[in-house]
Amino acid sequence: MAWQEHDETLVVVVEAIDTAPFTPSDNAVVFRADGSERFRLKPPRDLVYTPGDVHGFCLAVPQDGRPLMIMVTRNAGDFQGRIDPETGEIVNTATWR
Repeated sequence: MAWQEHDETLVVVVEAIDTAPFTPSDNAVVFRADGSERFRLKPPRDLVYTPGDVHGFCLAVPQDGRPLMIMVTRNAGDFQGRIDPETGEIVNTATWR
């Protein structure tokens, strides 16, 4: 998904989730329009009681001109959050649906 942020075009790519134990959950990347990586996204670790139960991102959907990131967990359901374009952190998290 592509969007404009402060006169810069950014693209977020969500890679396949690897649900094997102890694998990284940073499976989404924000790129600049020239193809250079701006940052790799990591879901917040405090979404569920056991941080290892957060598998990663499954979807980016457009909402109000910016991506809404959907994160999945092992047993706690899905969460949504926004990308902070300055830090690359996921903020404003809530349950999805």
